[in-house]
Amino acid sequence: MPDKIRSIMLVNKHMATDSWAQVNFSTSGMTVIQIQMAAGNVLVINMYNHITHANSISHVLQMMRVRARARGSTVGTENMIWLGDFNRHHPAWDKA
Repeated sequence: MPDKIRSIMLVNKHMATDSWAQVNFSTSGMTVIQIQMAAGNVLVINMYNHITHANSISHVLQMMRVRARARGSTVGTENMIWLGDFNRHHPAWDKA
């Protein structure tokens, strides 16, 4: 049985279906697509950030290293957009 779905990404129906593709990712807490644009490809990563750990960010960093090795370049040379709730450690969220 798959994990709970914790991430979703909706793509506008007016985007050409050959201009984007879903990127397979091994966790239900991530949705990743690659969009082909005139200026280059953009990887859009929507991640669920659990309140007690940062596994999502670790998974994304590992994916970035694997993709960089496959391209023969270094991490940080690919255009990316990270989406998610990144305020989970803010002190104001910890107190009721």
